[in-house]
Amino acid sequence: RVGRRTAYLIGEVAMILALFIFFIAFIIFNVEQGEWNSDTERYERDNLFGEREKSPFTSVFITLWFSVITATTVGYGDMSPTTIPGRI
Repeated sequence: RVGRRTAYLIGEVAMILALFIFFIAFIIFNVEQGEWNSDTERYERDNLFGEREKSPFTSVFITLWFSVITATTVGYGDMSPTTIPGRI
């Protein structure tokens, strides 16, 4: 009986955590995507030094990958947010 209740609670926590990570990934994607540059045909954003660069957050799925890696504290360092809302 205890195992069933525990499994149910673990499932609830996992579902809430997954929804939270999807929500955060969607927010980061919208904040960090940048503007579309039709000359270079890519999304660009300002980096921390005010220079234009290609945005690594090109899709929600890539941003979801970033969110999962960051939440698990692996943090490969291949992507990082540069805007104030993205860094918070």
